[in-house]
Order: sequence, then structure tokens, then C-alpha cells
Amino acid sequence: MIKLSKRLETISSLIEKEDNVLDIGCDHALLDIYLSLKYDKLYYASDLRSSALEMANANIQKYKAKKVILRCGNGLKVLEKDDNIDAIVISGMGCQSILKILSNIKVNSNDLNSFYASIARITKRRKKEELAELQYKSNQLQDPNKPYR
Repeated sequence: MIKLSKRLETISSLIEKEDNVLDIGCDHALLDIYLSLKYDKLYYASDLRSSALEMANANIQKYKAKKVILRCGNGLKVLEKDDNIDAIVISGMGCQSILKILSNIKVNSNDLNSFYASIARITKRRKKEELAELQYKSNQLQDPNKPYR
């Protein structure tokens, strides 16, 4: 099995088997490969850079992950009508890039309700202490000198 970084390990812990995931800015696609092997289902990985997707494809071959679909494109523009995505991973990039991707989301009320239901499911599944620990770990990855609370 793939050894993930602490950041990717934390992200993977928030994704459940039934989630249909698009990983935007996948870089090496290790998260998607890990999840596809763990849950034996299809994952979508996208990146703006073809060089990143070449590295991702090499990793897919290396780990024999047959259920990762690679797409080259900008943010959510890689989505196709029948993808049925209900979870999106946007990590490993700067705040401005993430905000730009999120600003291009067009949702209807059903999508928004589904989004809120997903947040509620994750929140319900995690205890307050676990959420605080995840936040602390996330902060430590960004700034190791930052004190806890």
C-alpha cells in the first residue's frame, strides 16, 4: 500500500467509501491511487499541468491502480455532465488559487443542500476533539512553530 504524507493521510480520513471524488490539483495522484486501492472504486484526478499528470500516470502504472481517471484542465472545468461528483479535494495550492476555483462553482439549491448534508455528515462523524486535532495538524503542516490553541 502507498505511504501517504500526514497531509494526504488527514484528507483521506475525511473521505468515505460512498463519496464520488474529484481531486483538483492532484499533482502525483497519490491520494487518488490510495483511495482507489482502498475502496476499489473510481476516482477523478485533475491538474492544470501536463507534467503533473505524466507523474500521476507513472504512479498509476507503478501501483497498478486501474480506477483513477486523469484529466488535464483548470479547476472545475474538467467536470463532465455524468461524473456525479459529490466531494471535491482542493489542497496543496495557495489560498488565492483555491478561492479562484471556489468562485467558479455554480450551484443550484439541490447541490447546496447536498453540500450542507456532506458537511453535516462529516461534522457528525467527528467529535469536537477530533476536529480540533485535525485543525491543529493542519496548522502544524502550514506553520510548525504555531502553538496549539
